[in-house]
Amino acid sequence: MIQLKITNTNKFQMKRFFTTTLSLLFLVCAHSQNLVSNGSFEEISGKLKAGAKVDAASGWMATADIFSGESKDESTSAPDNIYGREKALEGYNYAGIVAYAYQGKEARTYLMTEFSEPLVKGKKYCVTFHVSLSDISKFAVNNISARIDAKEYKIDETTMTLPLEPHIKHSKNKVIETMVYWEPICGTYTAQGGEKY
Repeated sequence: MIQLKITNTNKFQMKRFFTTTLSLLFLVCAHSQNLVSNGSFEEISGKLKAGAKVDAASGWMATADIFSGESKDESTSAPDNIYGREKALEGYNYAGIVAYAYQGKEARTYLMTEFSEPLVKGKKYCVTFHVSLSDISKFAVNNISARIDAKEYKIDETTMTLPLEPHIKHSKNKVIETMVYWEPICGTYTAQGGEKY
């Protein structure tokens, strides 16, 4: 489950927020502007139906699922849904991804969004998101990461693995086993210039 924020900072002082939830969320940097619109997936277009995808949330694309406190359907509701119980880190909504499927029986799912403005060459950006393992997961994984790029990637239901090097992942590449609160993953990224996704 995911909530996300990317911020620009010239200072290297960061404040960490720890809250309880199942999602990808964010680290807040002092004197910063969030470049990810709708990072907590609160802006939804229309009513969510069974199997709703993240593109129902304004500004998001790709194949991840969306869960909402406003949904009446068990498959898309929050905090209780078919994957267990988790309160959103912020607001009422979060996204869910498949990071691993035994013997490749299910395609991995991804999230993608466009920044509110392109990144500026040489500037350092804080990237923070929070993750939580669903209650019914049989496996826990490491290597949950973020990539920042100038181009949009084509991701569909058949995408198994994107063969790309990540820019942000857990500093210890920890296996994420947390089910009762949101685990923060954060790092800094020095822009090449023009990155938008």
